[in-house]
Amino acid sequence: MAETKQVVVLGGGITGVCAAYYLRQKLQQLDSVTIVDSEGIVGACASGRAGGFLARDWDATALGRVSFQLHAQLAHDLDGAHRWLFRHVDTFNHIGSPADTAQVHPKLFCDALFALSDASFVHAAVLDLVTCPMQKRVTGVRVALKSKNPKSNSGVDSNLENIIVLPATHVVIALGPWCDPIVRLKWAIPIRPVHTQKGHSIILRPTPTNVNANASNDINFNPVPAHCLVTRVRKMEGPEVYPRADGSIYLCGGATDNDTILPASPSMVHTTDAVSEKLFAFAKEIIHPELFNGKDNRQLTLETKQACFLPTSEEGPLIGRVYHESKFAYEGVFIGTANSVWGIMNGPVTGLALAELIADGRSHTIDISDFEPMAPDS
Repeated sequence: MAETKQVVVLGGGITGVCAAYYLRQKLQQLDSVTIVDSEGIVGACASGRAGGFLARDWDATALGRVSFQLHAQLAHDLDGAHRWLFRHVDTFNHIGSPADTAQVHPKLFCDALFALSDASFVHAAVLDLVTCPMQKRVTGVRVALKSKNPKSNSGVDSNLENIIVLPATHVVIALGPWCDPIVRLKWAIPIRPVHTQKGHSIILRPTPTNVNANASNDINFNPVPAHCLVTRVRKMEGPEVYPRADGSIYLCGGATDNDTILPASPSMVHTTDAVSEKLFAFAKEIIHPELFNGKDNRQLTLETKQACFLPTSEEGPLIGRVYHESKFAYEGVFIGTANSVWGIMNGPVTGLALAELIADGRSHTIDISDFEPMAPDS
């Protein structure tokens, strides 16, 4: 009889929700999938604050090429054009055509795949893994449930009754940049180091200026055309400009910000006003003035200022089994992180590869041997 699997996914970002979705598709003997996230919602960190830009060949790896096709397939099968604003785009500067560049609204994408995964959600801070020395495998995850009335800045209730163990036959670690302080440093599991990049973004949204206007009063009427601008790939200085199908305009950049120390929790990530103001000033330089002065009964206003930390690694993404003969000899633990600026792009293929590892013991969709997560000198 096949083993019934209970999978706990640590992290509700793009990798976590994609892993949960594909686990539901791949595993017939799946008892449960549970996503644990400290912020109380999926897509709360970098995955919900990203631009959602997709480019088939720009990251120069098979990950991007395969994941671009997965994005297109998901959008085709699941009505992504309406559910998460998927569309093909033209891209200027670094030339891209609708054949090889596209976009999604990343928060809507995370929400949709989470709903389709039928996963449970636990609002909690991850404490440690529970293992069985006799069986040599993971058996659960110890977490601290978040209090509705937090007694500390972290929001974790110190009451021991709120520390529980979630049973698990398999654990997927998808904690983004927090993989390093939690997995490598706190748990002393010798994965490759995961570094961070901080990026800023702003969102401009057209608001009606004439309540008596007819069709033009609808902000979804005649949205900004699908033309994106990318000035510096990989660097994150930007700026990058992504008009979206809902009429909003997303701009990002700001890697030169000196505030790059990863905070203890995602809720402690803050914007730097100077960087946000610089992005807004750039927007006013490149966007036609008529969009700022109320022309055609619409006016662009600054809706959101936000920042996030992206996980990076000098040797590329970490995707695969977490196992070490002498330092962590337990079966059932997997990790997916460090897709850097291509987190939204590579989310589906990373999640699918992890689901295939759990379901079949190997990834069929893509060769992940180049993304070995364990440190080579460990």
